[in-house]
Order: sequence, then structure tokens, then C-alpha cells
Amino acid sequence: MVCSGNRAQFPMKPVLVVMTTILVAVLLVPGTRAGNSAGQIEFLKGQVAVLKQRLADLESQRAVPAPAFKLPGNLSFHGYFRCRFHSSTLDSEPGTFEATELTFHPRWDVTDRIHGETHIWFWPSAGGIGNTNNYIESAMAIFDGVGLTESSQLIVGKTRNWAYGITPTGGGRLLSNYSLYSDSFHHDRVYGLQFLNKMDDGKIDLNLAVINGYKVGIRTTGVALLNFDVGAPGDGLGGRGSLADTTLVLANRENGFDGDNNKAVSLRVGGRCNDTLTAGISAYFSRISEADIATLAGYGFTATGRRHTMLGGDFRFREGQWIWQGEYTTARLAGNGYDGYQSVVGCDISEKDTVYLQYGQVDYAAVTAADTRTWDKQQLAVSWKHKLAKKSWLQLEYEINSEDPPNGVPGKDNDLIFLELFVGF
Repeated sequence: MVCSGNRAQFPMKPVLVVMTTILVAVLLVPGTRAGNSAGQIEFLKGQVAVLKQRLADLESQRAVPAPAFKLPGNLSFHGYFRCRFHSSTLDSEPGTFEATELTFHPRWDVTDRIHGETHIWFWPSAGGIGNTNNYIESAMAIFDGVGLTESSQLIVGKTRNWAYGITPTGGGRLLSNYSLYSDSFHHDRVYGLQFLNKMDDGKIDLNLAVINGYKVGIRTTGVALLNFDVGAPGDGLGGRGSLADTTLVLANRENGFDGDNNKAVSLRVGGRCNDTLTAGISAYFSRISEADIATLAGYGFTATGRRHTMLGGDFRFREGQWIWQGEYTTARLAGNGYDGYQSVVGCDISEKDTVYLQYGQVDYAAVTAADTRTWDKQQLAVSWKHKLAKKSWLQLEYEINSEDPPNGVPGKDNDLIFLELFVGF
């Protein structure tokens, strides 16, 4: 039966069900044609009552519209907040309180094997990268089981480079600040495809990344705000500091679109040697752009080629209350050679307290008297972490930065100390 106008089709169906059921009951109940006994009448009344209730239920369901669209999977959030009191020996870095970072990490599990994740950072205090107070640190899709084994993953988008060395995040970066070593070689995120493969029941890691190559850039040592980049007043120091009183570090920087469309290949092979020791070797190959060659010239480096290569090794030892990890990289950038290494030792001195000692240095083949980017650099850092809760702690860190300027050129006074509160959620 078809209805038109404002009359809906849906309510007619329960009415037809009621009429049909009553008719069948009248025809099938013995003695109905002969006369209605009291028992038969009560039986029919009961059937009509049941059907009326069913009709009311159907009408109530019809009154609540179904959602027009529902996302599959599950959406979850986590992140953290950190604030500091810090002070530097730089003349332009007075002691100050800062709400350093507030981050949100939404994750959408589309299915058990497909996930989307974004890391959004905010700097409540003045400054930040590029004079902004927000930054999309990562934006990626993750596909489980895509690779050489069922435990493999394919990562598409922007995130850290998981295919070189010990990735400086989470348990990989034991101290709060990024180190001189990671600032030089693998601090920044990358854009592209990463295949993370675990083989032999998780004993062997084979990680391969095909990404946009790093661009040539700089970072700093001895300044606050997590060693943000500088290059002009207010572009990371919150109005404090300058190129004149800061030691600059030649760094591999994040590159959303590599200028010459040059892709890089990054590879790490590693695994568990035993229950306490893991180790790996890494490699990175790319070509730099003409713009990068011009940038290098401005930094005091003469380019004799276009290749950018890095070869490195790493290890991590953990037993009882002790942890020890180290990394080494030798690199060539447009014909200029440089290398660096880092070693970190940590000890759990109590259930809530851990101390770390870190030393690293970077050495360059070229030296230009006026440009700190070409000076050999060293960094010694001591850190104490006190747990307040499962995802909350205080961390006191002191960073001693030094360099080897040419004869007759004074060094920089750029040590840094800070007390940090971290709260995760």
C-alpha cells in the first residue's frame, strides 16, 4: 500500500499486523464462529493489548531520528603540559618562568589496523617557531601489518625519522632538552613513507624511509625554549638573544617540500643482542638543492658537490638500575666533512629519582673565524628527574656548552639551567 502527501507509509504496517492477527485468531480459535465464550474474549483482549504495546514501541522508535552519519572506529586524545623556570649565562637570557609547551595528540583508530594521528603543539609564552605560538609537529596515517611481517607498520605523512639512530623522543631522549648531537643530525621531523619492520620475533629491526631530504639549517646551544632556531630578532627567542651572543649549530632541518624535488633514503638495521643490549647501524643518502648550496656559503662552508650522506651506529644497554646509550655519526654535506657522538649514562637512585650524565660533541673539517657554525662544539649535561605521579615529574637540568674558536677569537658564554614540571594526560 502506498501513501502520498503528508501521510507516512510506516504507521500502516503495524495496523495491518494488528488486523491480520485478530482475523487469524478469530478463524483459528475453536468455537469462535459458534459464539464468543468468556475465555475466548479474554484471549483476544490479551492479544490486542500485546499488539498495541508493540505498535507504541514502533511509534516511539520512529519518533527518534537515526543519526545521519557516524564515524567508524574510536577517537582518543593524549598529550602533555610542561612549564619551566630557566636561566642562561647569555647576557640577554635572564631567569624567567615560562609555560613552555601544551600539546594535544588526537588519534583515530579507524580499524584495528588503520590509524590516523596528529600532534599539535602550543607555546603559551611568547616566541615559538617562526614567531608563531602553534605548530603541527606530526600528521600521519599508520597501517599495521604492511611490510615484511605481521608486526610491521607503514607510516605515511609527517613524523620523526624512525630510520636513523636512536630517535630523540620518549625513552630515546633521556634528558628533557634536545642534545647538541640530535640538534645536528636527527632532531627534525620528516615527510614521506616509512616502513618499520620487526623480524625474528621482534629481535631484528629493519626500518626504511623514503622521504623529502633535509634542508640545510641551524640550531642554537645554550638558549631557552627547547633550543628553538634563530635567524632574526624574535624568531624563536621570544625577543631575547641574538646571533651575536649565541653559538650556532649546523643542522639538518625539516623540509616540507625539497627545492629540487630530491628524495632521501634513510635506513636503520638493528636488534637485540641479548636481554640487556640493543645495537644498530644507520645510513642516510640525498642530494641538496641549489638554495642549500647558497645557504652553506653564507655559513662559511664551500660546496664542492651536491651529496648529503650520513653513516652512524648506536647502542643501548639496560640492566637493573643502570642505562647507557651512545650514538655516532660521520657526515658529508656538499663535500664538507663533519662528525659527532654522544653518550648518556643514567641511574635509578630510588623508586622516584633518576640521574643522568650526558656528553656529546660535533667536529667540523672547515673553520671560519667569524662563524660559530664552523667551530667544533662540546656539551656536558647533568639531569635529575623526580617522579610525582605516573605521568608527572620534576626535572632539574644543567647544560654546559663550549666550543673551540680559532686563535684570538673569544668563545661564547652560553650555559643553561632550568627546573621543569611535566604533566602528561
